[in-house]
Amino acid sequence: MLRLRWMLALSIAALSGAMTPNAHALPFNLVPGLQHNGGAKVDITDPNNDNTIDTAEWGAGPTVVAAPGNGVGTYNTLGQGEVVAKVFDNGIGNSGPWGGGTSKTCCNFTPGTTSIAVTSATGSYGLVGYTLTNGNDSPSRRPVAWRLEGSNNNFATSTLIDTVVASDINGGAGWTADNQTGEVVFGAQTASFNSFRFTFDTSFGNNNDFQLGEIELFGFQGAAPPPPPAGQWVSQTFKRTGNANINNLADADDAINNGVLQGEGFVNSVNYADTPGNPGGGGNFPNSFSPFGLTPGDDEDFTVKSTGFLQISQAGNYQFRNNTDDGSRLRIDLNQDGVFGTGETVILDDVLSGDHNADSALLALLSGQYMIEHVWFERGGGAEGDLGVSFNGGAFLLLGNPQNDGQAAFVASGAFVTAALQIPEPGTIGLLGLAGLALLRRRRLV
Repeated sequence: MLRLRWMLALSIAALSGAMTPNAHALPFNLVPGLQHNGGAKVDITDPNNDNTIDTAEWGAGPTVVAAPGNGVGTYNTLGQGEVVAKVFDNGIGNSGPWGGGTSKTCCNFTPGTTSIAVTSATGSYGLVGYTLTNGNDSPSRRPVAWRLEGSNNNFATSTLIDTVVASDINGGAGWTADNQTGEVVFGAQTASFNSFRFTFDTSFGNNNDFQLGEIELFGFQGAAPPPPPAGQWVSQTFKRTGNANINNLADADDAINNGVLQGEGFVNSVNYADTPGNPGGGGNFPNSFSPFGLTPGDDEDFTVKSTGFLQISQAGNYQFRNNTDDGSRLRIDLNQDGVFGTGETVILDDVLSGDHNADSALLALLSGQYMIEHVWFERGGGAEGDLGVSFNGGAFLLLGNPQNDGQAAFVASGAFVTAALQIPEPGTIGLLGLAGLALLRRRRLV
């Protein structure tokens, strides 16, 4: 848990200070609500990182220097109008004790000069991404172009972290509803900052009635963390709020997007069993292991999401096999555009069933890197989930770390999985860790 003190400011005067361009336009993808349950991601605008509307923390939290149309206010006076601090209140729409759709800031917008800034009182942070949520009404007030800067000297100088224009939002389709959240994900910035500033260049109606529901900034404090281990999957286990049943993939997605993270970490393969070695009568591979956050035994109603980058060394025909109890889904970014789009769900097995296989079609893959996501859910009884790959009609072999669990598949086909993108270096392959991912257009993985 982090306890942070942030100072917020809304600047309606012309921006000043030198700015160093250093950003690449990244896709702003719509996501199902605030992204506080992001595992390793920490919302550095939430003082105790719990995503609650907690009035007890406001007095020690951000101070509003100026707010649009509402003068000066502080966190403990958030109920008094649509002040700028409400974009950091963990609430959107009618949430919060004030209600009436006032969990937002509005209006008095000057294109290109209106900014919202936060300054940390506890040190510098590197970002791995952020979200913006639009308001509860008036589509013409939605932001459609903005820039994000970082600074360590109160913006006497600044570094441009990200720019977004209309064509970056939802693949060019733009916002589609009120109280809607979008996210930009990049690797950790090569530099850390103690101040961050959003400047909004225009709203949808290109008028002064701009509004915003929420800002979340995700990152880490101090130096960049080490990159994830090579040759591994990122694994996360979720349950639905209130331990509600998971009967299908829609329920599994609800657990992932809106539920409770049980545990996370790196694994060498997708080879899970609720009771390792005795998964209830199934599994295609030995040496299974329990999902993170679960006690080995008969757990019910959970889902496991495993993500990474599929490394294809040899072009050829590949087929994938999920063996699960209950259902599963496998997605591969076949066109390598950083988004799971139409036709990229290669296995869709939305069933309640004991141990069974579900195979993809034959996929002609060229050498390269492909974002991959495996989702498996358990309703009740036995529970296991694994993933194998076949190359040019050969046997299905466990896909994963080429040095251990996935060694047989690697020897047969050269296929393996890494937790992060890789980039070629002279004579070798170098791991592209968090600090470098900002240079690449991609969608969030976790």
